[in-house]
Amino acid sequence: MYTRSTVDDYDRIANKTGDNGWSWKSLQPYFRKNEKFVRPADKHNNTGQFDPKVHGSNGSLSVSIQNFPTPIDSKVINASHQLGGDFNFVLDYNDGLPLGLGWLQTTVDGPTGSRSSSATAYLTPEFLKRPNLDILVNAQVSRLLQTQEGKPLSFLTVEFKHGLSSKLGRLTASREVIMSAGSLGTPHILLNSGIGDSQALGRIGIKPLVDLPDVGANLCDHSAIANPFVALSNNTFENIREPNVTAQLLQQWNKTKTGPLTDTVASLISFHRVAGDDLPNPDPAAGPNTPHFEHLYAVRFISIR
Repeated sequence: MYTRSTVDDYDRIANKTGDNGWSWKSLQPYFRKNEKFVRPADKHNNTGQFDPKVHGSNGSLSVSIQNFPTPIDSKVINASHQLGGDFNFVLDYNDGLPLGLGWLQTTVDGPTGSRSSSATAYLTPEFLKRPNLDILVNAQVSRLLQTQEGKPLSFLTVEFKHGLSSKLGRLTASREVIMSAGSLGTPHILLNSGIGDSQALGRIGIKPLVDLPDVGANLCDHSAIANPFVALSNNTFENIREPNVTAQLLQQWNKTKTGPLTDTVASLISFHRVAGDDLPNPDPAAGPNTPHFEHLYAVRFISIR
């Protein structure tokens, strides 16, 4: 699923850091540069399902709309027009104002019916042959090492383990190190490096180097719950679970790159806010146009574990 978050969210980051480069407006050129919005796998006319003005077409990461129709799509859209309000139709939730219901965008390359990812977008032969790029696979970073004392401190050396070898290696950058190990991996590495709550680090035998109590704290999990309904019809995708049907659909995908296997779990998504007495205080959302939760509308059973 392809979701950019909201204007409120990025502008809050810009305000907190004092760096306007993080604002929604400043990041728009980079969103477009990264993205390649493509036609869907079934080649249907997607006019009115997204806003071309907020998307790019020459980037590396493919994004598309609903690559295979589901039986409830038109029913959900009609309900949106009838209900309005919190379910008001939104042409494109990636315009920074997502509240309402619209067509789900996914990182699927429609013409090939295949998933687009950081690997397919940025580790292709055209990038791998660049003289200023070396990729080390099967390597796990343990911590960053201080390379300069005084203020500000400098952490340009990376300690890591390569493959099954127990020997730790080190690499030192000449300019900067970019931490991008995910919402769990990044604070884990920082804490191992002595960057975090000094008292907590001291208690487990890690020498504190930078006292930043927020590192490893304030995690906001993206929890999910399924609300299944019994359908008075066989016009669902439940039969995909049957081995013979799965085999047929896989054969179709291998041959034509079309069919249900080009899609994710749903075609439509809606974003909403909690209201009234249920609104948390303080509000964890970045602003009044930032949702608290989302709905996915699927014509199949979704197992949440």
